[in-house]
Amino acid sequence: MEYKVQVIVKPLDAIANPEGKAVERALAALSFDRVTKVRAGKVINFTLEADHPEKARSITEEICQKLLVNPVMEYSEIQISQSGN
Repeated sequence: MEYKVQVIVKPLDAIANPEGKAVERALAALSFDRVTKVRAGKVINFTLEADHPEKARSITEEICQKLLVNPVMEYSEIQISQSGN
Protein backbone atom coordinates (compact mmCIF):
# COMPACT_ATOMS: atom_id res chain seq x y z
CA MET A 1 0.00 0.00 0.00
CA GLU A 2 1.20 3.51 -0.77
CA TYR A 3 1.09 6.24 1.88
CA LYS A 4 1.54 9.99 1.65
CA VAL A 5 3.91 11.21 4.34
CA GLN A 6 4.49 14.73 5.57
CA VAL A 7 7.27 15.43 8.05
CA ILE A 8 7.26 18.85 9.69
CA VAL A 9 10.61 19.70 11.26
CA LYS A 10 10.64 22.53 13.78
CA PRO A 11 13.39 24.07 15.90
CA LEU A 12 13.23 23.38 19.61
CA ASP A 13 11.91 26.35 21.60
CA ALA A 14 15.25 26.79 23.39
CA ILE A 15 17.15 27.09 20.09
CA ALA A 16 17.65 30.44 18.35
CA ASN A 17 15.79 30.66 15.05
CA PRO A 18 17.42 33.33 12.85
CA GLU A 19 15.20 32.54 9.86
CA GLY A 20 12.10 33.08 11.98
CA LYS A 21 13.50 36.35 13.31
CA ALA A 22 14.25 37.53 9.75
CA VAL A 23 10.67 36.76 8.70
CA GLU A 24 9.36 38.59 11.77
CA ARG A 25 11.45 41.70 10.96
CA ALA A 26 10.32 41.62 7.31
CA LEU A 27 6.68 41.34 8.36
CA ALA A 28 7.07 44.31 10.71
CA ALA A 29 8.62 46.30 7.86
CA LEU A 30 5.51 45.49 5.80
CA SER A 31 3.30 46.85 8.62
CA PHE A 32 2.39 43.42 9.98
CA ASP A 33 3.69 44.47 13.38
CA ARG A 34 1.16 42.35 15.30
CA VAL A 35 2.94 39.16 14.19
CA THR A 36 5.39 37.97 16.84
CA LYS A 37 7.32 34.89 17.93
CA VAL A 38 7.85 33.61 14.37
CA ARG A 39 9.57 30.22 14.18
CA ALA A 40 10.59 28.82 10.79
CA GLY A 41 11.06 25.14 10.04
CA LYS A 42 10.78 22.86 7.04
CA VAL A 43 8.25 20.47 5.52
CA ILE A 44 9.26 17.29 3.72
CA ASN A 45 6.67 15.36 1.67
CA PHE A 46 7.11 11.91 0.14
CA THR A 47 5.27 8.70 -0.67
CA LEU A 48 6.15 5.42 0.97
CA GLU A 49 5.27 1.77 0.31
CA ALA A 50 4.34 -0.16 3.47
CA ASP A 51 2.04 -3.00 4.48
CA HIS A 52 0.09 -0.91 6.99
CA PRO A 53 0.06 2.61 8.51
CA GLU A 54 1.99 1.58 11.63
CA LYS A 55 4.83 0.27 9.46
CA ALA A 56 4.81 3.49 7.41
CA ARG A 57 5.10 5.47 10.66
CA SER A 58 7.93 3.25 11.92
CA ILE A 59 9.89 3.66 8.68
CA THR A 60 9.28 7.42 8.69
CA GLU A 61 10.49 7.71 12.30
CA GLU A 62 13.68 5.89 11.33
CA ILE A 63 14.16 8.24 8.35
CA CYS A 64 13.75 11.20 10.71
CA GLN A 65 16.29 9.79 13.17
CA LYS A 66 18.86 8.96 10.51
CA LEU A 67 18.51 11.91 8.14
CA LEU A 68 15.83 14.56 8.51
CA VAL A 69 15.99 15.70 12.14
CA ASN A 70 18.86 16.84 14.34
CA PRO A 71 17.42 15.96 17.79
CA VAL A 72 19.79 18.38 19.53
CA MET A 73 18.14 21.31 17.74
CA GLU A 74 14.88 20.07 16.18
CA TYR A 75 11.81 17.92 16.62
CA SER A 76 9.40 16.49 14.07
CA GLU A 77 5.71 15.95 13.56
CA ILE A 78 4.67 13.13 11.23
CA GLN A 79 1.42 12.96 9.28
CA ILE A 80 0.59 9.84 7.28
CA SER A 81 -2.41 9.26 5.02
CA GLN A 82 -3.30 6.59 2.51
CA SER A 83 -2.45 7.62 -1.02
CA GLY A 84 -5.32 7.95 -3.44
CA ASN A 85 -3.27 6.42 -6.27
